[in-house]
Amino acid sequence: MPAGRADRGRRSRRSRARRTLLPLLLALAPCALVLVAGAEAPTPSEQWRERIAAARELKLWIATAATALLLAGLCLRLARRERLLARARDAALVALALATVFAWWHPYRGSLRAWLHVGDSFHYFMGAKYFDELGYTRLYHCAVVADAEAGLGPALARSRIRNLETNAIESAQVALRDPARCQRHFTPERWRSFAEDLAFFREKLTIPLWFQLRSDHGYNAPPTWTLVGGALAAGSADRTRFFLLTAIDPLLIAAMFGALVWAFGWRVAGIALIYWGTNQPASWEWVGGSILRFDWLAASVAAVCCLKRERPVAAGLLLAWAVGVRIFPIVIVVGIGVAAVWRMHRERSLAPTRGQRRLAIAFAAGIAAIAAVTSIAVGPRSWVDFARNSRVHLATDSVNRTGLRPLLAYRHETRIANSVDARAADPYLRWRQERARAAAERWPIRVAVSAGYLVLLALALRRQPDWAAGVLGIGMVPVLLELGSYYFGLLLAFACLARRQPGVGVALMLLSAVSWWLGTWGGPGRDTLVAHTSLAMLVFVGFVTLRAALARNAVQPSPGP
Repeated sequence: MPAGRADRGRRSRRSRARRTLLPLLLALAPCALVLVAGAEAPTPSEQWRERIAAARELKLWIATAATALLLAGLCLRLARRERLLARARDAALVALALATVFAWWHPYRGSLRAWLHVGDSFHYFMGAKYFDELGYTRLYHCAVVADAEAGLGPALARSRIRNLETNAIESAQVALRDPARCQRHFTPERWRSFAEDLAFFREKLTIPLWFQLRSDHGYNAPPTWTLVGGALAAGSADRTRFFLLTAIDPLLIAAMFGALVWAFGWRVAGIALIYWGTNQPASWEWVGGSILRFDWLAASVAAVCCLKRERPVAAGLLLAWAVGVRIFPIVIVVGIGVAAVWRMHRERSLAPTRGQRRLAIAFAAGIAAIAAVTSIAVGPRSWVDFARNSRVHLATDSVNRTGLRPLLAYRHETRIANSVDARAADPYLRWRQERARAAAERWPIRVAVSAGYLVLLALALRRQPDWAAGVLGIGMVPVLLELGSYYFGLLLAFACLARRQPGVGVALMLLSAVSWWLGTWGGPGRDTLVAHTSLAMLVFVGFVTLRAALARNAVQPSPGP
């Protein structure tokens, strides 16, 4: 065989190995839990805290090292020396990606109890399985009644729950005064099943932590997720079922990174993985180890990948699913739509391209199918009930809400440390009132910043391909919306622009590192950290959007990080 052909064959094999390495590791990582997990032995709390602390410190150093690595690559590119140490930089990127996978799963090894996110799984399993009986408002009241039947009455009398109709905190005794108000929605068989499933979750926590769950914000998934989640939750809650259910998300995430490798190459996938695995606002501890909490993310990113590889029908269907289960990924569609309008204006034509037409038809068909199926299977009023519940839910401030509005609602003198009264019926009431007051006073700033950003975004979308327009549209999330921090994992999609806009990869890694430099997301200073992190996100989005608005031509991809 000629030497040149042999060299090309070796390079091809190495390239295929790199393309499969990251998604394969992500797919196999949760399986390692089976090999090392004890039957039901919990991880000691001290050991658990040590693992969490070690993982957080490792994530900080990984994100910082990745920032330095990509910054070095950018400097070499600007100096026209981009091939200098290219292999060494590639190896360093792979090493950091491997370290990210380790830091991601490290705290959960050895114990299914550590892996299972009891609180989130409780809400989504019980909320979907018993949606016909519970709706969006009866989960906590019915849980209190079932707990009382299980013999927890004396302790319940001193506990508090959130009234999901008003989002106010009240005594659990309210539910105990009229148990029939809850039970009349159940048949006797379904009530026994509900009580048995509830016991599965209750046994995983101490009683104080179990009671604390009832001050959360309930089950808030749209009917689309309820339909799928209800099917997954069919059957009793047990250890085997929950290992299988909680393994779905890691497999979806692996598929998502596989799609990134397929569409953008392993380097972009590596950058996205490092951000995803190291950033603090969307860290795995929030909703990882739960049931199908990342389907929207996998669908959104895969849709961008399909657009890059000119698969508009698949992209449209994936976007329809992402919007159907979480609504806010509609910003991707908006970005694509604005770019399409710019193209039609530029070409003096009202006709979209063939790809845009197929994308729009697939998206519309997907949304129509979702609306029809959920209306039949979940109920014709399910979307009306979802909208009503969402209004109540969004009207109540939460500590982890992130974005422009939460930033403007923050005042240092009325932060959590100064405003929360643990002795009050609702400890956070004064804190929420002060935030609402601050947000109302600063609404002109919000309007001005949002308007300025939208003008900048419109300019940035003038000559973007559909996939890049969709990514830039994601920037609307922190500016215009107010979401829980764990939804900002979607920012990993900005890694797709790293080869098109030099500096975006550096900024994304820096954003992840900054989230740890600012502090740890916990304790009385967590709202301060959320405000500072929101500011960092807004600066990042502004930087990327400005770069896109000023760029005239696409930048040729570089050979390395």
